[in-house]
Amino acid sequence: QNDHARALPLYEEALALFEEADDREEVGGTLSVIGNALVRLRRYREAEERYARALEVSRALGKRTWQVNDLVALGNLAAEGQYDRDAAAAYYREALDLAESVGATTDAALAMAAYGRFLSHAGRFDEADARLTEAYDRWVAAGNRVGEAWTLIDLGHLKDLRGDNERAREQYEASLAIGEA
Repeated sequence: QNDHARALPLYEEALALFEEADDREEVGGTLSVIGNALVRLRRYREAEERYARALEVSRALGKRTWQVNDLVALGNLAAEGQYDRDAAAAYYREALDLAESVGATTDAALAMAAYGRFLSHAGRFDEADARLTEAYDRWVAAGNRVGEAWTLIDLGHLKDLRGDNERAREQYEASLAIGEA
C-alpha cells in the first residue's frame, strides 16, 4: 500500500505532462494506472473517476480493447469496492459485448471471467459456471496460461461455494500445475 501511495503523485505528474502534450493514448493509459493505484489504496470514488475518464479517452480514440479493460475495471470497482451489483453487471455485459463484437478472444475471456466471478459471488451459480467455463475455454484457445490458471481458481471457488469440495480441489490442483509448468 505504501508503494502505491508513493507512486501516486508520480503518476499524477506524468498525467499532467501527457495532458499538456495532448498525448491522448498516454493520458488514457495513465488514468487506468492511477485508477488501479487508487483501488489498492481503497480510494474508490477517486478510482471510479479515473476509470471513467480513461473510458472516455478510449472511446474517443476508438480503442475498443482498451474500452473492454476500462469497463472491466469499472465493473470490478462496482462489485468489490462499492457493492453496486447492478452497475457491475452492466459494465461486465458491456465489456463482454464489445469484446465479442471485435473478436478479441483474450479481452472476451477477461470480461467473461470477471462477469462469472461476479455471478458466483451473487449466488447465481449456474450462470457463473457457464461464464467461467467459457472464459477458461477461451483462455485455452488463446494459449494464455495465466488466464487459464486464474479462471481455474475461480472455478474452484465456485465449486467450494456449491459444496463440491472434491471438484474444487481438482480445479485448484490444475491451476497449481499450470503455475509449476
